[in-house]
Amino acid sequence: MDKTSKTNKESKLKELWEDSKKGHRIWRKEAIENYEFVTNNQWTPEDRALLREEEKPCLTFNHILPIINLLSGMERQNRADVKAFPRKGGVRVIADAFTSLAKHSIDLCHGDTEQSMQFVDGIISGKGWLKSDISYKKDRKNGDIAVTRRSPFDMYEDP
Repeated sequence: MDKTSKTNKESKLKELWEDSKKGHRIWRKEAIENYEFVTNNQWTPEDRALLREEEKPCLTFNHILPIINLLSGMERQNRADVKAFPRKGGVRVIADAFTSLAKHSIDLCHGDTEQSMQFVDGIISGKGWLKSDISYKKDRKNGDIAVTRRSPFDMYEDP
């Protein structure tokens, strides 16, 4: 690869990255505010200072968290199972084997807990992400399947 081609690709990648950051700026601001509301951080510093000056308490009644907890509990109780379907002309037995493997993999890596955390992220911020990978921490030779929740703030989609 020549130097000019590499520079063009790097500049294009940087341009795409900046477009993605710009496209998510409004969502990011609103998502941060949403997480602050859930964690009872609903007062701006200016409002807190004004109330302190007036010797009034900063009372917060969190009506959002109980709803999120309710929805999260409903998701855990009524979780949809992973199911593979045969493609057109496919064999049902193979699809059933893939379904069994997927369920087994999720059980091994506590994927159901990660799915629930991802669901809560989706409720609060509007986006939730899971990452499937192979971890070589315990089994260096073969690896283990790992499903982990990713923070919505770590991900940038193509706007």
